[in-house]
Amino acid sequence: MMDSLKAALWTTLFTFIATAGMALLGLLASVQEALNSGTEVDYSTFTKLIFAAVISGASGLVNWAVRAAQASGKLPGNGPTYAPQD
Repeated sequence: MMDSLKAALWTTLFTFIATAGMALLGLLASVQEALNSGTEVDYSTFTKLIFAAVISGASGLVNWAVRAAQASGKLPGNGPTYAPQD
């Protein structure tokens, strides 16, 4: 069960990095555009960061549910194992 949780946390982390990275690139583009045109910066990107956190949390939850079901034998496939490799 702990391996399923660990797999879900890794999925959550990488999903957040990817989605938040795209949102931050949009923020940098907004700041550059605002500096060039003399207008205000569009801070709607922070809303996108919150949305990225929700998306990554949901994907981690789904990952955990599937991996835990696989580890318990309720779904076909093998659950994740983080045992030391020889």
